[in-house]
Amino acid sequence: MSAVLAKLSKLTELDASDIIAGRNTEEAVEVLEIISAGVNKSGAKLVTLNLSDNAFGLRGIKAITQLFQGQNELLHVYFNNNGLQGDAVNLLVEHIVSSHDDKKSKLHSFEIFNNLLTDAGAIALVPLIEASPQLQHFRMVNDTQ
Repeated sequence: MSAVLAKLSKLTELDASDIIAGRNTEEAVEVLEIISAGVNKSGAKLVTLNLSDNAFGLRGIKAITQLFQGQNELLHVYFNNNGLQGDAVNLLVEHIVSSHDDKKSKLHSFEIFNNLLTDAGAIALVPLIEASPQLQHFRMVNDTQ
């Protein structure tokens, strides 16, 4: 599968929402790693990335590390309903911001609602907001009940 994905050099939108929900953890992490590596090898410049509804938490964010390498054209990012806590959000923000040489993202839209953010997760988003001067749409709703 990674070889097939590596041929998608013109890919600009990746909607991989709800692709691993319900799978066992090892299989889910492997799927995310394959997709991440394939997109990375393709040289695709993503404009839109949607990984919502996967309930992958920190392990999922670690599995998609390669996905962000060289992705400095991202305008729209969606990580809704993924069970993300503060540590996962810290790593996600680090990936997005560090994919830009000048540490400034081009994000216009960022959604991270229905996660487990608590105060730590909300605070972890501050560097992303500071690094995104073009941000026009930001959605963060948290229900930790």
